[in-house]
Amino acid sequence: MAPLGTDASVVATYGYPLALVEHVRIVIGEGVIGGVMSSRRALRVDGTTQSARGRLRYHTNSFVAVPILSGADALGAICVTDRVDNQAFTEQDVIILRRFAASAALAIERERAMGSADSYAQAAAIDPLTGIFNRRYLQVRLDEELERSRRHDIPIAVLVIDIDDFKAINDSYGHLIGDVVLKDIAEILRWSVRVFDVCARFGGEEFVIIMPGSTGGSAARIAERIRERIEAYRPADRRLARLHVTVSIGLAVSSADTSVGQVLDRADQALYAAKHGGKNRVSADEQAL
Repeated sequence: MAPLGTDASVVATYGYPLALVEHVRIVIGEGVIGGVMSSRRALRVDGTTQSARGRLRYHTNSFVAVPILSGADALGAICVTDRVDNQAFTEQDVIILRRFAASAALAIERERAMGSADSYAQAAAIDPLTGIFNRRYLQVRLDEELERSRRHDIPIAVLVIDIDDFKAINDSYGHLIGDVVLKDIAEILRWSVRVFDVCARFGGEEFVIIMPGSTGGSAARIAERIRERIEAYRPADRRLARLHVTVSIGLAVSSADTSVGQVLDRADQALYAAKHGGKNRVSADEQAL
């Protein structure tokens, strides 16, 4: 049952303009609708009681209000007035409306369950610190994209990005500042790629970007843009003005028989070459050239 003092609102009407009542707040426990939701019991007025007289805008004084119940909770209420024949509502009408309310409760619970499932699925796919996708989602998505690339004969470029000397940043400025840097880098990545590219935190200070349909040349240009933007990045906190962040980037492009592990391994090998070559640079796997 909804607690007293909780507000409800009118979400749908028939035969009455929704615009007139959609902004009305209904307090649970007050009035006809609020009382029905609070008591969890149907209310039928046959039009002969004093409390039903003087109802403006209606043809009769008879109405029925039935709660929409789910277990111990009142999810809402169905309220009807003015039978087509202008006769008073009967107990049989209440029984019929209860059936409608039961169906409505099932539909509402289904929508809530689907919404919760979507929320949980999204939460399970998102890295809580940076707000971009996590490693688990990345691997599933990369497998899907590789399958699609094989069907349509289109390449997929993969960038593996690692923050140079990140341990030194944590040691010098603390892990809280390290977290700020990770979040800011993730934001730079998000704004540097196309809307359908997939940015993910692969773990620690390492990120991966999936770029469907990108050739080695176009992916290399984007990788260089990312490297330049991160090199120019300065945290908003003025106390960190001397903090200088760079990244090394490895690039690989899928082939017809490439697996998830293979394309990631090739991008990782290219990243190792960038690190070995002096850091703060982009290195491409030879198959991407």
